This record gives sequence, structure tokens and C-alpha cells, in this order.
Amino acid sequence: MTLQKTSIAIAVSLALGCVGNAHADQASDMQAKLDALQKQVQELQAQMAALRKKQEQAAPAAAAAPAKAPANEVKAGKELVFKVGGGEVQLYGHADVSLDDQTNGMTGFLHNGLPVTGHNGWVADVSSNLSFFGVRGNRAVSDDLKGVFQFETEISYAATPGASDQATDTTAQKFELGSRNSFVGLQSEEYGAIKLGKTDTPYKTATARLDPFASTPGDYNAIMGNSGGDNRTEFDFRAPHSVWYESPNMSGLHANVLVSPGQNRSTNTGLYAQGEPDCSGGNSTGGINGNPDLTPTSCEDGSFYTLYSADLTYESGPLYATVAYELHKDVNRIGDEIVPGTIGIRDESAYKLGVQYT
Repeated sequence: MTLQKTSIAIAVSLALGCVGNAHADQASDMQAKLDALQKQVQELQAQMAALRKKQEQAAPAAAAAPAKAPANEVKAGKELVFKVGGGEVQLYGHADVSLDDQTNGMTGFLHNGLPVTGHNGWVADVSSNLSFFGVRGNRAVSDDLKGVFQFETEISYAATPGASDQATDTTAQKFELGSRNSFVGLQSEEYGAIKLGKTDTPYKTATARLDPFASTPGDYNAIMGNSGGDNRTEFDFRAPHSVWYESPNMSGLHANVLVSPGQNRSTNTGLYAQGEPDCSGGNSTGGINGNPDLTPTSCEDGSFYTLYSADLTYESGPLYATVAYELHKDVNRIGDEIVPGTIGIRDESAYKLGVQYT
């Protein structure tokens, strides 16, 4: 009995000794881990202090260096639009080149019993049609007002750039910068836009969408814009030195009004408008009194003074309807004179109606 109690006491003592040794080992491991963690914290603090010092040294140099201008942002979408200086600038254009086969309808014609000379009938040609390139942009002036601009030029892919037609007295260049609709102005969503520059007249644009052959050599301009039976299209006109108003859309209604001052000191509008390279109504390509060997020395056949043009359109769904009117003041015409030896001066006007349902 005594031996058994002694054995139990020895076992308890051994167990307590083992537990004490285990606690001592755990405490030693914990202290080692704490020491290692403290060392890591101290190293991290030293690294942060070194980084802070490096940043403080670099700050003066960064402040002295000029700020790098950000790249112009390209606006998302199909059109090429850049955000520039708080506004937008768009590059746009149209390329249309065709191989054509045209006829003057004179195949087999006779003159005084002899065939008409020249390459009559069908002749092949390459045309640039109405290819063009332009830049337009806008910048906000206030919440509902922005400044706008555009300059546009015709592009000659096929023909050699040069005079606007083959008349010997013309000087205008079709392919110079700004040869097409170009302007500056102010535009408001609520009140519309007012612009200055040159543009297709409202009379011209009112029915342009109705032309099935638009932008080709076979467009309807020579028919719809011709009043004198010659090669000019004075009522299908891009009016220079003009000011015009474009109304906002009012439940489908829209109006345009344009005035092109005469800028001509001549009482019979026989001079070029000031600043212009050609006569107001286009130079005569038929010569004087129908003689192609003679060319006018002044604007005495079809030139006009001030031009007024306006249109009113309505569009709703598939329906488009328009009415347009244009007036040319003091038009001179050879053959219209009342007193022989003078130049006939008359006002000329035109109006048209158009309806489209698609």
C-alpha cells in the first residue's frame, strides 16, 4: 500500500516537471518571435523615414519643372472629334471618285451636210464629284450659347486644281482652303444661330435632298438653278460675304434667312464685288452676245447686287415639305437694255416648292 502511494507521488512529480518545462519552452519561443517582429518594425520605420526624406528632397525640383500638357482627348464615337481648350474640333470629309462614260448626244449630227467635228457621242472620264475636306468646331460661351466655326474645301482627286471653270476670264479657285461653306458664328439651342461667311443659299439647300443625282456630274443644278439658258447656275449658288440666320427646330418647322450684300460701287453692278475674284452671278462662259471668241472685260451679263434668300421647311416622320424664295437685285443682262448702248438692269427672283415622302 505504501509502495503504491509512493509510485503515484513520483508520477505526479514527473508530470508537473514536464508541464513546467513545456511552459518554459513556449515562453522562450514567444519572446523570440516578439523580438523578431520588433526588429522588422524598426527596419520598416527606417525605410519609411528614408523614403520621406527622398520625397522632401525631390519636391522643390518637381515644383520648378513645368507641368506637362495633357494630350488632347479624342471623343468617343464614329466621328473624329477632339476636345481642345474647353471646346470640340472635328475633322470630316467625303471622298467620291468615279469612272464615268458621258455623251453630248451629237452622234451622227450633220452641219451643212457634213458630220460635226470632234469626239462626239460617248467619252470616258474620271470625276472627283464633290469630294471635300473640312474642319469645324465649337466652344461654350454660356450655358446655351457657343461659338462655332467651319472651313471646308473641295478636294480634286482626278482633275488638276485650278480655276473654277474653263472660262478664260475666271480667276476663282475651287480647291483653295475655304472654297466651300466656311463661316464663324454664334449658336443657341433655344434661339438658333447667326453666322457670317459663305454658304449655300437657303434656296439651294431647300430641295437639295430631293436630287437623286446629287454630288455627281449629272446633278440637277444646271436645271433648277439656271435662269438664263447659259452655263451659269446663279439660283443654285454658294453666296460669298453673307450673313444668315438659322432658326431652331420648332415642332418640325425650320427656317433660314440669308443676305449677301452687293459690295459693288458700280451703278450697273458691272464690277467685281469688293474682295471677290469673279462676277456675282458667275462669269459668262459663252462670250459676248453668244460669240465664244469674245470675253467680257467687266461683269456686264448676269452680275447682280444684293442677294436675299429664304426657306421654310417642315419635317415629320417620312414627310418633308419646303418652300423657298430668292431675290437678286439689279441684275445686268446684255440684250435686256431698253436704250441701245446701255446695260439692262432688272431684279430677278425665283421660288420653288418641294415635297418628299419616304
